[in-house]
Amino acid sequence: MDPVRSPRHRSTTRGDSLHHSSTKNIRRCLKRHLLTDPVLGRQDDLRVLDVGGADYNGSYRPLIERLGYTYTSADISEGNSVDVVMTDPDRLPFDDASFDLVICGQTFEHSPRFWVLFAEMVRVCHDDGMIIVAAPSAGPVHRFPVDCYRFLPDSFESIADDHGLVLLEAWTSSVGPFFDVVAAFMRHSRTEACIEPDPDRWRALDDTAQNEAPADVDPAQETMLGVEPALDFLTRVHRTLVPRGYLEIGVWKGFSLVKAKCPAVGVDPYPQVTAKLRDNHRVMPMTAEDFFEMEDVPALVEPLDLVYVDGLHVVEHALMDFMNAERVSHRGTVIIIDDVYPNHPAQASRERITRAWTGDVWKITMILAVARPDLVLVPIDTFPTGSLMVLGADPTSTVLWDTYDAMIAGEMEPRDPDDMTLHRSGAISPTDRLLDRLLRTIREQRDQPEGPDIESLRTLVQGSRPRRLVRS
Repeated sequence: MDPVRSPRHRSTTRGDSLHHSSTKNIRRCLKRHLLTDPVLGRQDDLRVLDVGGADYNGSYRPLIERLGYTYTSADISEGNSVDVVMTDPDRLPFDDASFDLVICGQTFEHSPRFWVLFAEMVRVCHDDGMIIVAAPSAGPVHRFPVDCYRFLPDSFESIADDHGLVLLEAWTSSVGPFFDVVAAFMRHSRTEACIEPDPDRWRALDDTAQNEAPADVDPAQETMLGVEPALDFLTRVHRTLVPRGYLEIGVWKGFSLVKAKCPAVGVDPYPQVTAKLRDNHRVMPMTAEDFFEMEDVPALVEPLDLVYVDGLHVVEHALMDFMNAERVSHRGTVIIIDDVYPNHPAQASRERITRAWTGDVWKITMILAVARPDLVLVPIDTFPTGSLMVLGADPTSTVLWDTYDAMIAGEMEPRDPDDMTLHRSGAISPTDRLLDRLLRTIREQRDQPEGPDIESLRTLVQGSRPRRLVRS
């Protein structure tokens, strides 16, 4: 069968995504099922077909090509990242058993006869192959050119039964507004047990941390401000709050993790710890995304009184880190987010071009202020890139989860920080006695049945202004 090749193919850049959680969901499936499969997980070059793979707002191509596999995308019209044009929307122009892995994400809802398309996916999938599908269970109408269906896990169980497939897993994402249902199918059951995944391929699926500073930088872009080093402020937070459990996202050398005297868990896919940690400190060498997928996270960090977020310097990850941390928190948990104050627009670039670098984490302050007015946000003028202390964590809140994809889509577009952010308008000095008072109050009240009186803390913060604010 001779497929029609599209002349407009172009690979997408690393980090592109559909709605952000769609990439996350496919990555989870690849890790849990493909890389651990005793047949496919041992092969070096899989043939992968992405059905509906046009890059209109992102593509799975980067994920697959990072694994070193051969990627082919097919869609009903020419477009960015389309390799093969389907002249018949219900027919895949490939021979039987042409692919080892067939992916179809965010397409079934736009296919009037998705069951016919799925039968085609089964046909072109090799006898030892795997099929992964992601489709919305909810969300607003989004015609492209039509929007016909929503799906549930039982939908894919029925599809598997109809085609004699093995349904490995079907689950509903907790991220809205589409709350995708993701399913993995096999042609046949395996007789051999799952294998340990290749560590290089596992890591290849993760977004890079960009820890290494560029060699050549513009000194004019390397301005660094702040009243007190962030590590000194964190030391005082530990001393005043006296947390019973501490979670840190982004460990690197361990200089911040070592500040904890209590049981502590640090999460970092590439830890390079040189600090001497305590016996009750534990470093988890994995991404925050993988860490929070673990079922025993609450037991690892309970009671969680302090969280320090210093992970990937892009807003979508910083926000997800906050959301995941809040889910295992309590009303008295203090969450501190680092790198909210770039000192120069170049430091706020999503791609690292400076030594002092925040990425676009600065956007999280406004996101939380608008979406979560129930929280108390205290911006702090720490050196070199500022901190945001968040009080009033509510592990039952679903506001951010329900709207994450819609909310983060526009925020991932590059833009320079506003002048108020660059000048740290309204940031409180880390040595201000107000912060000690807040932390002492939380420590004293956190064991009460309802936790700390957050409204009293909010009144204290608001009533204390204006005070010795910096760079207003």
